[in-house]
Amino acid sequence: MIESPQSDGRYDWTKIQLLDAATTQCYLAAQYVALSQPGHGVPATITPTPTASNTATVTNTPTITLTATVTLTPTITLTPTETLTPTVTNTPTETLTPTVTNTPTETPDATMTPTPTYRDLHAGDLVKANQSVNCRVSNSAQSNISYILEKNYQAVMLTDPVNANGYYWAQVRPLSTNIECYAVAQYLDLVQSGYDLSPTPTTTGTVEAAGPYKVGDIIVTTASVNLRTDAGTNNPIVKTISSNTQGSVLAGFKQANGLDWVQVQFPTGSGWLAVKYTRLVTSSTPGGPFAAGERIVVVSTVNLRTLPGTSNPSMGQLSVGLQGMALGASAKVDNLTWVQVEFPMGSGWVASNYVKKLTAVTPTVGPKASNIWVYLDCTSNPERVLVTNNNAQSIRVISIGSIYQPGSGEPYSVGHTLGSKVTLSYSSNSKAPSTHRLTTRELFDDNAGSQEGVIVKTSLGDITATCPAVTSGEKWIEVNLSTQTMHVWRGSTKISSSLVSTGKPGFSTPTGTFYITTKYTSVTMAACANGECWNTPGVPWAMLFRYGGFYIHGAYWHNDFGRIRSHGCVNLPVPYAEWLYGWAPSGTRVWIHY
Repeated sequence: MIESPQSDGRYDWTKIQLLDAATTQCYLAAQYVALSQPGHGVPATITPTPTASNTATVTNTPTITLTATVTLTPTITLTPTETLTPTVTNTPTETLTPTVTNTPTETPDATMTPTPTYRDLHAGDLVKANQSVNCRVSNSAQSNISYILEKNYQAVMLTDPVNANGYYWAQVRPLSTNIECYAVAQYLDLVQSGYDLSPTPTTTGTVEAAGPYKVGDIIVTTASVNLRTDAGTNNPIVKTISSNTQGSVLAGFKQANGLDWVQVQFPTGSGWLAVKYTRLVTSSTPGGPFAAGERIVVVSTVNLRTLPGTSNPSMGQLSVGLQGMALGASAKVDNLTWVQVEFPMGSGWVASNYVKKLTAVTPTVGPKASNIWVYLDCTSNPERVLVTNNNAQSIRVISIGSIYQPGSGEPYSVGHTLGSKVTLSYSSNSKAPSTHRLTTRELFDDNAGSQEGVIVKTSLGDITATCPAVTSGEKWIEVNLSTQTMHVWRGSTKISSSLVSTGKPGFSTPTGTFYITTKYTSVTMAACANGECWNTPGVPWAMLFRYGGFYIHGAYWHNDFGRIRSHGCVNLPVPYAEWLYGWAPSGTRVWIHY
């Protein structure tokens, strides 16, 4: 490996030099690389002879395709003088000795470089999801989902990323939960290095001591001081905290280098600092209204603040119904009781009258069968059954069978787990692809009309759907920007619906009546606008409905349907987009409105 992996939004690419080719350097996707030997070394780059020239002729053709053809030209030759010899050896002289002396002096230059990891993420880092991502019980995409990290939700890394089953997985604890689960590291972005590796909070009734302070105490720095990833001057510096900056004490106290160290949350980050550079401002109330680790829920919109008191900065608003966890500390400021809490957006303080213990309020609504949408295309070739899970939790699809005179072998066993906002397309007859194929015979009787249909057995119960009775009338598409939904019509009969993702602020999806003009099974979408640039290859089932690059298309890079997030296009689940692409001919009317 010559360079650490870099993400292009879809893959993480790493630059490598082949060991059996002195000058061959290239890029490949890191998920297809497994570690053979750590710290092997970066070989010196051997400069090719001047006769070796690289041409950069790029031909753009109307056909937009993704190919994997790599041509190695024989113009690059290795001269006999450029030989690799075994002169570089690993000897016992390369040892780590305790030559770094730890002293009580706080200087900003005593740092350690952590061992490189995938995307430079490490155990103890605070990360956030760059899209909605499933957090699973083990490091396998086939394992059960225990939590869904929505976009921008934060979590603490419990392990370094490890390559397993085709992905780099990290065990994490989502903030505001006691859950420990595994997430694919390419969907996690660093928020703060060395945030915390304290034990997962458990419910207790007291505030633990943190050396000279109690957890939740408000302290202030008495000098400019380094905030470090752990206790000790030999640990990396998170940042330098200026004098007279207030922070709240977290659950941590250690002794190192002859100094007392305490873990503190400041408005700009958290970490460890020497106690000698701080003093007490406000002492926390032991226990407070909530015990450490208790689940709480927001009952009225409130600001999450960096410190107790309305004069302190807001980290963002907590909406009604959002669940979090109490950290066990409280303080009396502005005639209000403030409690230290942890929510998906981070840790901070809220006035206690805006939150309640979760067991004291109505439990949140769990998954419902009515949030599972099933659509049938009984006359297409192949026949299709689309199942969409619009619940916030995963569901299980157990089996699928027809209603009208079911054949032998029905219902067909499926056994698939559908995550939140995930659509799967099942097909049947001789034209059906092997992926999610129910049978090679005809599943539906075309002469049965609306008497025909399917029973989809799920973990939430049976879902029955019948074949559309209408076979004539104008085909047209409706997109409701307010509800982030698409409805597909035949005349005045609605035959199918799907959640969509349309334009975010600054990239509005146009409203009005449009018509599909051009269709591509796959297209590369690249542009720069409003300070953002993107280059997304292989966008599937794209249908242009307005000049300027406005498409209806499938989105393989997220499952965040039902929320705005695009650059102006109408994003659909890929299986639904594939069906719609085949159903809607060029010239199909598209009505977009609020």
